[in-house]
Amino acid sequence: ENKSSVGSVSGLAKTEQPQILPNHCDYIHPILCDLNSEVVEVSLQSNLPRPTKELIEPCVNNAEVTSEIKSLEEVMNFNLTLPDYQRDYCWEERNISDLWGNLLKVEDGKAFHLGTLIFHANQDRDTGKWKYDIIDGQQRLVTLSLILWGLGYTGNIPLLNAKYSSPDAIKNVGNSKYVIKSLIERVGNVMDLLPRLLKNVSFAVLVVNDSNLDLAYTFFSNQNSKGVPLSDFDLLKAHHLRFIPGDEGGQAEHMAKKWNAVSQLPPSYKETNSLERVLGYHLYRLRQWMRKHDSQEETYRYVQREFQAAPIMNDIPPFGEQFKFYEKIQGGTHFFVYVEMFIHRYEQFCELKSVKLLRAHLSDGRYAQFADTIETLMFGYYLKFGNQYLPEVFFCISRLMALYRYNTYAVSRNGIGVRSFANHSEVVLMVDQATSPTFFLAEMIAKFEELTAGDYPIRTGLDLDEAHGVRWGIYESLRRIFHILLGDVTESIIRHKIVEEYGK
Repeated sequence: ENKSSVGSVSGLAKTEQPQILPNHCDYIHPILCDLNSEVVEVSLQSNLPRPTKELIEPCVNNAEVTSEIKSLEEVMNFNLTLPDYQRDYCWEERNISDLWGNLLKVEDGKAFHLGTLIFHANQDRDTGKWKYDIIDGQQRLVTLSLILWGLGYTGNIPLLNAKYSSPDAIKNVGNSKYVIKSLIERVGNVMDLLPRLLKNVSFAVLVVNDSNLDLAYTFFSNQNSKGVPLSDFDLLKAHHLRFIPGDEGGQAEHMAKKWNAVSQLPPSYKETNSLERVLGYHLYRLRQWMRKHDSQEETYRYVQREFQAAPIMNDIPPFGEQFKFYEKIQGGTHFFVYVEMFIHRYEQFCELKSVKLLRAHLSDGRYAQFADTIETLMFGYYLKFGNQYLPEVFFCISRLMALYRYNTYAVSRNGIGVRSFANHSEVVLMVDQATSPTFFLAEMIAKFEELTAGDYPIRTGLDLDEAHGVRWGIYESLRRIFHILLGDVTESIIRHKIVEEYGK
């Protein structure tokens, strides 16, 4: 839902057409063109145009999409609901004030168009009644519902029954009520305003019918990506819910609630929560590096692309999932369980002493990308071997990664270089091929010797030509870390190397 979509009358009259996926384009495009032509007419004439076709009840209509111009009062008579894949209510005072300012301009007998609404008509599993899930229009409709309520409207306001559970949504709804109350108090003749809004505010309403759930998700992804951007996580939720059959009881609703719970986790590191850290950083990188691909974290929708359902052969059902970080993603329940499991592992990982020391001593902005890459590699090891010999692993990984930094005078702030080095060092492949920590640690020591004999001659911070700057700062931070961790190191060769490099 576009935050600025109600900023001006002209902006409202020219509703953008959603970018529909190619296989639906031929069917939907003419309908949108018809609606847009009606919208222009509505904005210029004093009366609503006579509808070209009635909106047929979805239970007896075989068309994929029906369309109609509806007044605000008529829209309020729809049994409107918020589907699980919808994002939370997020409008702030500026958006509400913009909408209110435009509503005050509404005149009797002059249609005032407020854009397109897209609904998905489907039957409630429990009651059998038809309901209209809001695909596009949530922000406007929730705000208008609160305005009607504030104006004392006694008719149907279905969204007053909508429930939000996230703290941000609850805060925004509460703030909206306060803002709307303040705005209404400034208006002289409230009773005159209410009937003007109900009769003259109109929408172009598209209803996607029950039999075409895929089309509903298509609309959701495209419409919402035009305005307030949906995150990759919002789109993944919608994408994978579509793979859960509607006849499997309340499984889709259950998975949606579990997803909402992890989406609303508090920050686990700086401003990111565990869902973002696990999918957006660590698992994404590990999956790329496992295939010797550089991570492309600057590309559009990289998380969504990586964790979409993998293609399958229709005649061969998928089976054999082991919940390895690198395995193919199955659409539906598998994805939600996969994410939940790795978030649980990650939160355990965050409590380990080595991880806490890494963050405490290398979280400075100058070292953040370096430290973050080390954390990804350590997490990859932890997923296979747990915390066995983790201090030793921390030393070997950080020493190897420091080679890149000691031997590079200028690096990009976005961390592309250090992540590329991590990929080409093949640490992830070493972990995967090792059947015991001993093989991994031995190969890491050999890799260090191989690199220092070639393109990375500066082996340690002590070999730097100056004892200041970012490179020296990294060495000093690592020295402080391993002074603390030395007592936890039990392998004698690695213990000797730590003392040799950082002292006791």
